[in-house]
Amino acid sequence: EQKSEEIRMIIRACNMITDRWPTSDKANDARMQLGAIYSSARKPAEAAEWYGKVPTSDSRYAEAQASAGQAYMNAYSNASRLPEGEKPSVEQLNEWLKLAQQHLRTGITKLTEALPKEGMASPELCNAKFLLATIIITQGQEAEAIKLLLDDPHSVIKAVTVADERSRPERGVTSRKFASGVYKVLLRAYIGVNNLDKGRETMKTLEEITAGGGAD
Repeated sequence: EQKSEEIRMIIRACNMITDRWPTSDKANDARMQLGAIYSSARKPAEAAEWYGKVPTSDSRYAEAQASAGQAYMNAYSNASRLPEGEKPSVEQLNEWLKLAQQHLRTGITKLTEALPKEGMASPELCNAKFLLATIIITQGQEAEAIKLLLDDPHSVIKAVTVADERSRPERGVTSRKFASGVYKVLLRAYIGVNNLDKGRETMKTLEEITAGGGAD
């Protein structure tokens, strides 16, 4: 209860800052903070709204856009687990999915522009591309999903690759959980475009990631 009250105090303070000094750097700090707080409180729709309020002039605009896209995606995904009387309407779900895609596309564009072409994709960019690919394969855009994950610059597949499966870390874009998620989406995309040869190659790699380099 004490923690909840402290969080409410932070929210009130952040709201006061954004109301009184809406164009200041501190207001943008508050918007990012509110996005993080609402995400932690499992209120992704509210988090997305705050991330979406960070203006283009702020240096964290690309990060905020990607975070807003992920939050709208979380709101959409979490809705299926809500009690029947609390589930949002179909219209609301479609709107969240649409906004997720819009924010992720903007975030990907801005994050890509900020990186050197020969460099590796950042964790934020990898996650944004992965989430967008997850959305668009359900909309019949499997070919674009494949390009999102494979193509240079900043290939997600290259970013999740490690020299030895036994050395995969527990966290980050090279973690087993994230890498297997990426390959699952890539496999679904190849099946969607009926490229079964590539699908079998992807399945083999997915099995190696899941096995962790073990004989079984």
